[in-house]
Amino acid sequence: MFESLDNSPSVTVRDRELRRLLGYPPGRALEPSVAELAHAARDAFGKTARPWTYVREVALELDAGSLRLGGIDFPSRRLCELFADAGAERALVLAVSAGPGPDELARILWLEGKPDEAFFLESYGSTAVEALVNATNGRICAWAEEAGWYSVPHYSPGYSGWDMEDQPKLFELIVGGMTTTAPQPLSILDSGMLYPRKSLLGVVGLAPKSPGRTVASRGSSCRRCSLSPCAYRRVRYKESRRLATSVPLSNPATSNQATCRS
Repeated sequence: MFESLDNSPSVTVRDRELRRLLGYPPGRALEPSVAELAHAARDAFGKTARPWTYVREVALELDAGSLRLGGIDFPSRRLCELFADAGAERALVLAVSAGPGPDELARILWLEGKPDEAFFLESYGSTAVEALVNATNGRICAWAEEAGWYSVPHYSPGYSGWDMEDQPKLFELIVGGMTTTAPQPLSILDSGMLYPRKSLLGVVGLAPKSPGRTVASRGSSCRRCSLSPCAYRRVRYKESRRLATSVPLSNPATSNQATCRS
């Protein structure tokens, strides 16, 4: 099955994404003092981060309203619906990490009484991980396109409709099945949080190309997240229009797609 480890991916953080995570409205420029802190955070991250990305195909079973990855049951109805609605027949798991360096430096900055510098480094690190995930999604999409598949953008434990309780299972599935060694260790705490903290696990679905079927491969994850209110939303939640206009759901009895139980 497909497996890929990138030990030194490039990290491109767009200014607009950093401004979004800092709580700035679209189009508003950073004040000089804030821009200076942001520039320092970019420099500090570049010196301390050791990013890597990992992707592997796992067995997908989607039938009778249940979803299993690599033989492990994941009871999230939302994840099941995403895969069923897209017609996914294959699945990839991914892990992305910036390495422990930014975490360690942020801790030192807090201890030195430099909360502003620590906060900006934390924010920049979060933006960098988002950029790594988006770049990984893009590479998966390009690979899938050439192979005759559509990719369903990643979904992760903690997203709307997928409980963080599943994070340890996903961690074991990904890390336990790696046939290569990541350049920086990744571990999980009892709470389900990852260390290094600037890391993320996710799942990507693959659906075969067919007439009349399209999958939003490069769409923002915000379109699939119902969290409200959210100060960091990029785009509108796609289901809001459906709910507002009361579009009826398809009849399961006449649908040829898998359905997911409550």
